[in-house]
Amino acid sequence: MDYQIWVAQEFGKLLSIALNSKPVGKENIRKVLVHYVDSFSEGKRIVAAEIAGCRRSSFHNWCNGATTGRTGPLIRMCYELKIPLTSLVTGATAGLEDTAGVKAAVEARYQRGIAPSRSADRIRAALLLAAREQPAPSIREVAERLGYSTPTRLYAADSALSKAIVRNFNKSGRNHWWRRRGARVPDDLVIRKTLEESLALEMPGPVHRSASSLGFQTEDPLTRRFPDLCRAIKAKRAEVWAARRGALPLALEGALREDPPPSLEQIAARLGYTSDTSIRGWEPRLCAKLTAKRHEFAERSRNELGRQLEAVLTENPPPSLREVHARLCTTPAITYGNFPEVHCAIAARHRKFQRQNKP
Repeated sequence: MDYQIWVAQEFGKLLSIALNSKPVGKENIRKVLVHYVDSFSEGKRIVAAEIAGCRRSSFHNWCNGATTGRTGPLIRMCYELKIPLTSLVTGATAGLEDTAGVKAAVEARYQRGIAPSRSADRIRAALLLAAREQPAPSIREVAERLGYSTPTRLYAADSALSKAIVRNFNKSGRNHWWRRRGARVPDDLVIRKTLEESLALEMPGPVHRSASSLGFQTEDPLTRRFPDLCRAIKAKRAEVWAARRGALPLALEGALREDPPPSLEQIAARLGYTSDTSIRGWEPRLCAKLTAKRHEFAERSRNELGRQLEAVLTENPPPSLREVHARLCTTPAITYGNFPEVHCAIAARHRKFQRQNKP
């Protein structure tokens, strides 16, 4: 509701200057975003992109003046960054609102310490498997499996392996399939059926993925032949994403009342996200509260486990570690990792008892 009210107010301001204004241009967007990044995020575009809850690639393109972007993501970015929509028309940077709120969001981003969803080692391991896979996947397919919209992160993790995957894909014959002898373009019935099946899903797949499954390199052949179906798929995907975004605050507030509190990864999985990066960027305050509550729960659990283990040292006859772990539903790694002295004392006490009572 806050977002909808903000949009209504901003469009009111746009209408008030409409007669004397020019269309939104790439240069104005670039100017405003560069000013924001320099002023509030110490020149770090990644930080601003995460606060805005948009793709890093899109944010970089806007900052570079490469594209104006789609209306929905652009307005959502302005809302998250507290940038007036009129600034995109006028190019004015002096009217950026709520600098205190913006600085608090940036500070929260640093405190969260968001790391990439996958480390370079994990990406490298996935690349190594993909390089041996048959039929050879494309580098973009591997990137999508890992949750990335582009293969940029893969090249950064291991350029040599990424290039090897590209070479394997080119040799496989799957690339430029239409050049092969006897290649046939799927007819309209097959394309329509594929799009309709995608549209029937609760969360339709991207149109470009349907195009890829049919052997096309881009989604253009599908959008030219069935523009209405492709628009419907994109509209449904946008509705699902909006619903997920709207359900996020309620889901996090509900998680704060759970005992034990779930992790951010579990919340992300419940809402259909592949990782918790987006929900951290969209709701930093609630995520920080949930993380703090989990830390408190973990500390309470640790203290309770310590008291229970200390009590075991007074039991007669002394139980074995196996019995203790089964009774307390824990593992040797947990007890030894948190209470090594008590762990060893329980084991030593049981061994002594066995030696004394050996027939």
